[in-house]
Amino acid sequence: MFWKAFQIHELDELRRRLREAEETLNAIRDGEVDALVASGPSGEKVFTLEGAEHPYRVLVESMNEGESRSQKKGSSCIAIPHLHAWSVFHSIRS
Repeated sequence: MFWKAFQIHELDELRRRLREAEETLNAIRDGEVDALVASGPSGEKVFTLEGAEHPYRVLVESMNEGESRSQKKGSSCIAIPHLHAWSVFHSIRS
């Protein structure tokens, strides 16, 4: 009796996991997903699907404002082409 109940529970769990996997694949196929997060030994990684960032890139690149952040190791992360051009111009003048 216990073995039968265990098998039924295990089968229900496998069906639930399969349904979840199929729903995830359908969402990816239907374009409802922009990115995937995968956990691994080195932590979480974000994988964007091809073209997913395009609308955001167009919006950000069309802005006249900009943002610059200094990274811990001394490198700079510059967003927005206008700010990059400004920073290059000012570094040449210095």
